[in-house]
Amino acid sequence: MPKLNEEQDQYYGGSTDRPIAVPITVDPANLDSIGLVVEALNAEGCRNVYPAVCEITMKNRYADQTDDAKMLDIIHDNTIISFTYLFGNFASAYNKLFETLFNAGTPNTNVASWEAANNKVQTKYVAKLMKFFTAHADTVNP
Repeated sequence: MPKLNEEQDQYYGGSTDRPIAVPITVDPANLDSIGLVVEALNAEGCRNVYPAVCEITMKNRYADQTDDAKMLDIIHDNTIISFTYLFGNFASAYNKLFETLFNAGTPNTNVASWEAANNKVQTKYVAKLMKFFTAHADTVNP
């Protein structure tokens, strides 16, 4: 994505990847073990898999110009995952908004009315998330 304006210090590119999914049907007694395995897989992926794929394979084998490697760094360094995408769900109001606005068959540009109708539910959901994160803040970065 281009920068919003000249004051923006770097580029940001949204990612639509969800980092991990654990089925809701797992035995709650195994959640701690599952969490440890998921965390370990993500850590090793970051330390070993990403460098092997990007640094060795993409930059050394497939990049035919020096600018190719620089572009891969720009893409990697500026990729973000939206909070709403990560902690929402596919039936969330966030996704419904995009379905409503960008549906080519029946586009609807009445954003203000849509937001007014959905604001209370979304505000309540964000408050629930913030309560959870506040309660668990000391477990993330002790």
